[in-house]
Amino acid sequence: MNTKKLLGIAYVLLAATFWALGGISGQFLFENYRISAAWLVMLRQVSAGLIFLFIACSQGNNILEPVQKDFLSLVIFAAFGVFCCQYGVYWCIELCNAPTATVLQYTCPVLVLLWEYFQGKDTLNSKDYLGVVLTIVGVFLVCTHGNYTTLHLSPLTLFAGAVAAFGMAFYKVYPLQLLKKYSIATVLGWGQLFSGLGMMGMANPFDIVHGWDGRATAAFLFLLLGATVLTFWLDMKGLMIIGPVQTAMISSWEPVCSVLVAVWLLHTPLILADFLGIACIVLTILLLSLPKK
Repeated sequence: MNTKKLLGIAYVLLAATFWALGGISGQFLFENYRISAAWLVMLRQVSAGLIFLFIACSQGNNILEPVQKDFLSLVIFAAFGVFCCQYGVYWCIELCNAPTATVLQYTCPVLVLLWEYFQGKDTLNSKDYLGVVLTIVGVFLVCTHGNYTTLHLSPLTLFAGAVAAFGMAFYKVYPLQLLKKYSIATVLGWGQLFSGLGMMGMANPFDIVHGWDGRATAAFLFLLLGATVLTFWLDMKGLMIIGPVQTAMISSWEPVCSVLVAVWLLHTPLILADFLGIACIVLTILLLSLPKK
């Protein structure tokens, strides 16, 4: 079994776990402090961008070089990858509900698969195609508990979900060329910072949040450091090892982790559809961890 590939899978699994925990932190802030999704995403992106660039500088990287040589590529990555990936899902949740948003976002593996195929990079086998199907079925079962009536599919909701799925797919595919020339911290730093600065037209970073206290600060710091800086770094490390299609599929561990946390903290009971959905996603991860013949 390929140790490097297993390491890549582990990176993506950890990233998905922290992303799920970050979703809980975000939900806590939304429900208790009446902040907007645009304000929260903008603040975390600007802060994360500055942290990534500081890390890149401390590693001896010339952080101005990509701006001078690949400015347009960085802006495209920020707009269509970072912004659409992060804000798209929150927008979809605001329009409908979290299960619908998650199911729509995790059509992402299909988009990545189509991209690889039309780019002539399709080196996948039947195991990978089966993994895509299992991923979509598993996410659907976990997020809806097998009840399709929980989905609210208005035209605007479908559009927001498409933005989220496209952003996630673009984020998995586009930065690979940039990562061949620059460090992960440098690429993520400029991507997060450009996206966050662009969002300042949607939310005022200096808005006063009434009632902000120590609990809110702790939740935001976890969202920033654990669910943004660490998560995106781990995801990029995994992406460079196992590629965009498998990264997109293994990222579906995120809704499973959210369900398990809900069971642990809220004592939410699991039903048969939940177990089947979790089994589909775990089977996908096991399939992808097997060596190709």
